Amino acid sequence: MDPNRNMLNDIFKMTKENNDMLHGMRRRAFVGSLLKFIIWGAIFIAPIWFYMTYLNESMQKMLTAFNQVQATGVSAQTQLGSFQNMFKEFTDKISFFPHPGTPTPQ
Repeated sequence: MDPNRNMLNDIFKMTKENNDMLHGMRRRAFVGSLLKFIIWGAIFIAPIWFYMTYLNESMQKMLTAFNQVQATGVSAQTQLGSFQNMFKEFTDKISFFPHPGTPTPQ
C-alpha cells in the first residue's frame, strides 16, 4: 500500500472522531442549557404555584379575620370614647364628685 494512502486514512479517522466529538459536545451543551432553563423556571414558578394552590385560601381567610379584628378594635375604641363622654357628663352632673384639676378641700 501507498504510505500516503495510510496517512490519508489516519487523517480521515481522526477527522471523523473529531467531528463526532464536536457533535457530542454541542448536543451536551444544548441539553445542559435546556436543563438549566427548566431548573431556573421551576425555581421561579414553583413558589408562585405553591402559593396559588395551597396558601391563597389560607391567606384570604387570615386577611378576613384580620379585618374583622381591626373593625372590632375600631368599634371598641368608639364605645370607649362614648363611655368616657358619658362618664364625664355624669361627673359634671354630680356636684360632690371631685373634678380633675380642682384642688381638694382640706
